[in-house]
Amino acid sequence: MAKFPGSRILSQAKNKVLNYSTLAKAEKPVGSQNGLGNVILHPSLQRRIAHLARATSNTKAHQAPFRNMLFYGPPGTGKTMVAREIARKSV
Repeated sequence: MAKFPGSRILSQAKNKVLNYSTLAKAEKPVGSQNGLGNVILHPSLQRRIAHLARATSNTKAHQAPFRNMLFYGPPGTGKTMVAREIARKSV
């Protein structure tokens, strides 16, 4: 029998965290190849960010009017980091 009523739930949560961390280590860290640091991104998301950076760079090169981008989502999801990376790559 468990030491206290929530111990079974805690052990299940611990096992899930361990499983997720093992899966995360198996992923290839795409972000280490660019300015995103050690951020692990899905390859399709990485391509989309690179595409936005190229589009912004081409806009600057041709002195065309800029299109706006709106990043939305809860705090801590990387919106500012992605905006900075796009700005860095588009210079």
